[in-house]
Amino acid sequence: MKRALVTGIGGQDGSYLADILLEKGYEVHGIIRHATTGNLINIKHLHGQIALHKGDITDGLCMDGIVRRVQPDEIYHEADQDNVDWSYAFPAYQLNVSAIAVTNLLHSVLEHCKHARVFIPVSATMFGDAPTPQTELTPFNPLSPYACGKVAAYNLARYYRQAHSMFVSTGILYNHDSPRRYGTGYLLQKICKAIALKEKLTLYNMDDVVDIGYAKDYMGYVYDMMQLERPDDYIICTNHIRTIRDIVGFAYRIVGLN
Repeated sequence: MKRALVTGIGGQDGSYLADILLEKGYEVHGIIRHATTGNLINIKHLHGQIALHKGDITDGLCMDGIVRRVQPDEIYHEADQDNVDWSYAFPAYQLNVSAIAVTNLLHSVLEHCKHARVFIPVSATMFGDAPTPQTELTPFNPLSPYACGKVAAYNLARYYRQAHSMFVSTGILYNHDSPRRYGTGYLLQKICKAIALKEKLTLYNMDDVVDIGYAKDYMGYVYDMMQLERPDDYIICTNHIRTIRDIVGFAYRIVGLN
């Protein structure tokens, strides 16, 4: 039986990965931090099926101990602070979570279970305002501390892959959402909340285009990526872009509102 370790297992992406891995017959271990121990609703249905470890991805010694004990065959690093607006207010914290934590994890794997396959999620925000279509060869132009942290994580993954012959793949993920998305301030949450509560909806840049997919589908692609013969960097998106104006109009029409 293969053993997988999922950081951020209580979040949207981590919880979907836990579902997928259990369906594939894996022994699943997850890392949760103190701030999330009271909010594990996304994995409540998996009680008794997964092993949880208390820890903090920004603590190198903590990560070292968990990786050494679990000895996973595959690691899915899904713990992060993913709100771009938040990163402007707390840039040092963002880089600690997005970049230093990746260093901690990859170094622990190198030291204790170099055979393990590792997935590092990065973000299409790394491209900044680069024109579409964007590909894996599009130059990066990060325009936020969040995007800067993801560029660092991307380069760290490539470094460990090339310098130490480790299996480290990255997924350059475009927007993805689901009912398991925790937090506020995300586009679809704003729209749905305004509709449900019949509140005023205020949005800007209505003609900006976005690509939004379903998180569970994306995590299925991530799993498939980890089963490939060689590690690499891959974009994950729907390839169907829509303006924010179109998305808002579609959502309101579904419920019969103007």
